[in-house]
Amino acid sequence: MPTEDACVQLKPGKLFENKTVSETGTVPVLNQSETDFLGYHDEEPGVDASPEKPVVTFANHTCAMRLMKQPFSTIQNIFPKIGKSGVTDTVYFYYASLGRIGLSDYKGHHPIFRQAHIPVPPMPVQRRIAGILSAYDELMENSQRRIRILETIARALYREWFVHFRFPGHETHPRVASPLGDIPQGWEVKPLDDVVEDIVDYRGKTPTKLGGDWSDEGIIALSALNVKGGRLVNLEKSKRVDEDLYSRWMKNPLREGDILMTSEAPLGELFFLCKHERYCLSQRLFSIRANREVIAPVVLYLSLESEQTQHELQSRASGATVSGIRQSELRKVPIVVPSPVIQQHAEPILQRLAEQIHTLDAQIQNLRRTRDLLLPRLLSGQVALEGN
Repeated sequence: MPTEDACVQLKPGKLFENKTVSETGTVPVLNQSETDFLGYHDEEPGVDASPEKPVVTFANHTCAMRLMKQPFSTIQNIFPKIGKSGVTDTVYFYYASLGRIGLSDYKGHHPIFRQAHIPVPPMPVQRRIAGILSAYDELMENSQRRIRILETIARALYREWFVHFRFPGHETHPRVASPLGDIPQGWEVKPLDDVVEDIVDYRGKTPTKLGGDWSDEGIIALSALNVKGGRLVNLEKSKRVDEDLYSRWMKNPLREGDILMTSEAPLGELFFLCKHERYCLSQRLFSIRANREVIAPVVLYLSLESEQTQHELQSRASGATVSGIRQSELRKVPIVVPSPVIQQHAEPILQRLAEQIHTLDAQIQNLRRTRDLLLPRLLSGQVALEGN
């Protein structure tokens, strides 16, 4: 039946926007993404949700769907829904509707979503399907929580040692003046150009410029849309290139320790390759390779991620319609380079944390792929359910 006949649409309550949210608060405000929040507030939530009474949301322009298990509010064009009593289980409705509508262009997709058909088996079968798929999501959520903890540890260590300069032995370490204020003696402030081996700009690169085309199979081509919050996202939706085009495109293939950075809005999103992986880089991305004789790659990554550097990136951005940074300006961004001794102490710890995050992220990607392969088979009845 159409999704509009299989659910009940809830009123979203007060709608929020950039001007009316805060960085902290008790109630998250959903935006058009699959995971991020616009911000928070401390007023009454627009929609009441809980683990016992979850709520499904559909984003009008991005088609992103979420299964919310906590009270929340939304921006405009987010539609909260629950399963219709006696017809659909809410969790089942989420999985049955997931991916039914793909993103074609920037327009309102909710009318199409309402007419999209989903299979509606008997309620006991729905609950068994929802239980199987939920188990995968719970494992992914557990790994995501562990990643957040590891990221918090890494950032806290970086701030303590490299921002507040409270590294081991700092009490007896004198400070000297620098363009960024007082820093420990033996440390330096250098432009990014002096601490990198290479920066490659992939902002406008497309297959047609190399006489090729996208492929259904092959090597994933990353764009700025794939880099978000230190993670690679939406890889299953990414375009690909074949081996021949990859060899002509990536004259300098990525290496372990390379850093990817978005060059346009949202400017400054980063990803650290702590393990060697083959990717093709396309639109609106820089690849940054640290000069290991000057700075450890993981230290440079955390420096680029720091609030001070992110502010510097924004201040050097330009563009009337889309804000972006040119490579010439990126190379001028000042970087605090710690002494070799402090880097030698910090690098093994930070690298180990980055590798643990990478391993957990790979587990999440594998779980998501398995769930997404299993989902249509469960919905179509290809996979027999015990007692069905």
